[in-house]
Amino acid sequence: MRNAVMSGIQDSADFAIKIHPPVQDVDETLRSLDGIMMMEDAERRASNEDFVDAEQRLLALHKAKIREIVAAALEPIHAMFPVGYETLMNSEAVI
Repeated sequence: MRNAVMSGIQDSADFAIKIHPPVQDVDETLRSLDGIMMMEDAERRASNEDFVDAEQRLLALHKAKIREIVAAALEPIHAMFPVGYETLMNSEAVI
């Protein structure tokens, strides 16, 4: 039954498809894969570098903001000293 159906399809088809296994050499395939891996590794490294740079900028921004917050919080305490806090901390006469 199946052969009868297939022969009917083959007779009315305008074209035929012949399927065969790939003929690419194993060494050629491995070289192609190595090339793809090298490109992907380079792309990954560049992406990681961009990520690290962005993280460092964000960290520096957060550190600066924390310094501002701490300085603003300690400003009333610093105002209680007649000598500036920075001068007091930088002098060699600190006991």
